[in-house]
Amino acid sequence: MFMPLGIFLFGWTSKASIHWFPSMVGAACFGFSAYMGFQTLMSYLSHSFKRYVASVMAANNFFRSLIGGLICLSAHPLYNNLSANSPNYPVGWGSTILGFIAILLALIPLIFYFNGPKLRARSKFAN
Repeated sequence: MFMPLGIFLFGWTSKASIHWFPSMVGAACFGFSAYMGFQTLMSYLSHSFKRYVASVMAANNFFRSLIGGLICLSAHPLYNNLSANSPNYPVGWGSTILGFIAILLALIPLIFYFNGPKLRARSKFAN
């Protein structure tokens, strides 16, 4: 839950009249949660698909890079179109949308936690 908190904090404190420290605290919260999420995902994948770990890591890297490249294409229009509504907070509303998306995506680990054994039992590649 640190990721949405960091995004909201960064977005709504990134203003010239607000000190730079609160937005850096938000960026640090986001960075910490992104690192922890990445590490737990790698651990989950490597423990779930031990025999095919190289293929799983390659597929994960491919889709992560693909999504990262596509997100970059949408960031500029997102922030430009939403900053016109609030010139005092140029990244506030765009970060709010990303924060709500992060809240929805935070449910994915819970789904894997509660349904992981059932999902792995249906896969012919899992251990």
